[in-house]
Amino acid sequence: MKDLKISQCMIVKDEEENIRRALSWGKDIVWEQVVVDTGSSDNTVEIAKELGAKVFYFPWRDDFSAAKNYAIKQAKGDWIVFLDADEYFEPASARKIPEMLQQMQEKFPIGKRPDMIRATLQNLDDKGRTFMVAKQDRIFCNSGDIRYKNPIHEELYSTSGRKLLSLDATKSLSIMHTGYKSAVISEKGKRNLPLLQKQVEQEPENNVAWGYLAESLAGTGQITQARQAVEHVLDGGAKGLTQERQGELYALWLTLAGDEMPEVRLTLSGKAYQYYSQFSDAQILNPDVEFAMSNYLAQVGLEEDAVRMYKQAFEKLEHWQGGASFRLTGGIQKGCNYLALYYLKNGQVRQAVSYLTLSLRMDHNQEDALIILLGLFKEDANTTAEQVYSFLNGIYQFDDATIGLKERLFVLKAAIAKDYQELVTLIRQGMSEEQQNWLHAAEKKPWMLNPKELKKRYPEILIGNRTDIDFLHLMEELACRPSQEFEREGYGVETAAMLKEHRDDFLRLYRRLGDYRSKQVLHAIMEMWLHQEKRFLSYTKESGVPYWDRDLIPMAEGEFCVNVGEWIRQSTEGFLYCYGDLYGKISCFSENETNLFSEYRDVVVKKIDFRTLRLDDEVMEDLGIIRLDAEVGLRSLLEGCERHIREERPRLVVSIEKHLNALYEIPKLLLEWNPEYILYLRHYRQETEQQLVLFAV
Repeated sequence: MKDLKISQCMIVKDEEENIRRALSWGKDIVWEQVVVDTGSSDNTVEIAKELGAKVFYFPWRDDFSAAKNYAIKQAKGDWIVFLDADEYFEPASARKIPEMLQQMQEKFPIGKRPDMIRATLQNLDDKGRTFMVAKQDRIFCNSGDIRYKNPIHEELYSTSGRKLLSLDATKSLSIMHTGYKSAVISEKGKRNLPLLQKQVEQEPENNVAWGYLAESLAGTGQITQARQAVEHVLDGGAKGLTQERQGELYALWLTLAGDEMPEVRLTLSGKAYQYYSQFSDAQILNPDVEFAMSNYLAQVGLEEDAVRMYKQAFEKLEHWQGGASFRLTGGIQKGCNYLALYYLKNGQVRQAVSYLTLSLRMDHNQEDALIILLGLFKEDANTTAEQVYSFLNGIYQFDDATIGLKERLFVLKAAIAKDYQELVTLIRQGMSEEQQNWLHAAEKKPWMLNPKELKKRYPEILIGNRTDIDFLHLMEELACRPSQEFEREGYGVETAAMLKEHRDDFLRLYRRLGDYRSKQVLHAIMEMWLHQEKRFLSYTKESGVPYWDRDLIPMAEGEFCVNVGEWIRQSTEGFLYCYGDLYGKISCFSENETNLFSEYRDVVVKKIDFRTLRLDDEVMEDLGIIRLDAEVGLRSLLEGCERHIREERPRLVVSIEKHLNALYEIPKLLLEWNPEYILYLRHYRQETEQQLVLFAV
């Protein structure tokens, strides 16, 4: 039988970061590579041509299927592998494809031969870990009648009306998908929203489209709207959806309910129980829903119900053979830690140890969990330090030539925190002589000056408590240590170099911060940047409504407020919750949404490109409050407000978590324009993201 020719196809737009990998995995197995560009403005096309791909052009018309079908028409191979630019087969999987196709041709007679091969799709998070598993048909016969349908979330079908046959190869073939990294999710949500909104307007009974719309709304931070979109589907009986998809939407609703503001979250408990009852009655086999329900119950403080549900989720998981969505990140680990603390509180140490161990095996970089576990081991008279060391060596790679030192230092730090001297000695003994010498030198820490010495070194800072001392120790460490030492410990040398360069700026900011909550946040941020130490930041999280601190902005009566950027729905609704109907006017500027807030008076939303937005030109009235939050171009947005800031001194709420340099650039700029500002920092959580907010009042 002749050798089968495989065409690799993809549609692209501005994919220069991914295109090399996307075209490299299949070089040894495909006969041709077809790339259809839909309007790139970067180097995507040049790189694709450099790698030998056949490049075609297709004008974008808000229809992914149309672009993909154009690519299929250009393909000349017998079979097509159609992946996105942020997807790839690992080498072991890629090598199986030609052999699998050849065997299928020989094994199945014409007429019963599968049209498609189904593979596993593994969605990867920012750390490259699989957090969601699905099944996808991405390899199909180039038979002339197989095409894509739907403008978004497209699927294969036969134009001749026949039923397509699929061969299940999910245990052999795995596609890796990086498109769920946090930096990408929001951008995809923005891109998909207009297409999905148009689709549900045209097809109001299309529950598939409503479900995808809910996911895109969630991806852009519109939690309430996303939850309501899911309710539209579930309250209508979820007609036309598979049980698997229904389970995903039940889990999504519960997750969104837990992400609502605390004031709203508890009011949804009745509906949560109602949906869980519907899910159970339908006998849908999806443990994601149990984990999502458990997380929700834990968030609203229904402890006994949460514990019972977590146990049920773990029991169901043992027998689960299907895909996974929320459970790998939002379920198992969170459930383990919750149950561990519950059992610890109730004196059931063995169960607590069991769940802490499971949690650390999933993510062994949890310092708080490790410290608790070491404390339990230390207090157990029947457990020796040697047994603990051996146990930890099964979780941490102490002897690995690349990361062994970093692993040892992480555990050593936790052992020191619990004053577990026997374990400290064993960890040190396991280190090489070179590592021992380096550690001995590092432990001298010449930057750990006593308060009296710090007062001499920093007379401009009034040293009144531990926060002042800890922050100044960091400043001394930046002054004393070369950047390369941070790299040796596994920390970011580039970040350390930046912090060293702008050390004076951070000292100046610390002096100008208006309260110790702000100074604790600044110290915690720098600990995270310099030492990858997240524990301090977790201690500073605010429990109130994100962005609106009524101690800093006590009222907004009669004022003209402007809201620019991300999280428009949540931040505006938070403002309305905090300040009620006393505002004068609220103008919102968004890059992707205008159909909001019709139920409120004098609240308008304008869709605009942030690269061209200048509030000094857009708004002539005096402004009382300005909130700014943008993925890119934050400084240019701020510079567009310079006149308002100089002349009117509006209170500013600036989200800076996405901008490393903003923490020293923005305060300097604001104080240059208006030195009367007092600065504050607050740390919130929005879904899974941290929100670092600078207030100038």
